[in-house]
Amino acid sequence: MAILSIRIDDNLRKGAEQAFNAMGLSLADGVRSYLTYVNMERRLPFTPNADPDYEAHIRSSHIPNEETQAAMQNVEDGKNLIETTWDEMRAMLRNPDA
Repeated sequence: MAILSIRIDDNLRKGAEQAFNAMGLSLADGVRSYLTYVNMERRLPFTPNADPDYEAHIRSSHIPNEETQAAMQNVEDGKNLIETTWDEMRAMLRNPDA
């Protein structure tokens, strides 16, 4: 077993840790998953880009539109929620017009 020590920005670490925690993973689990993916696939799980506008494009493309923001706020506020089983949810996804 090896120990990996890296220096990263505090905000990057905190943000990644929050994201991994939201997925039920620790920061170490997330890093292990990333390294496992790279080891198995022999590629990055994203396409690197040297375009100076790329970062701005990625950031702007990940900003939810107003409808999505309103839906997210409703979830946070506990509004418009329904209780359902996994089978009912799968049926709704397969036939959204029903």
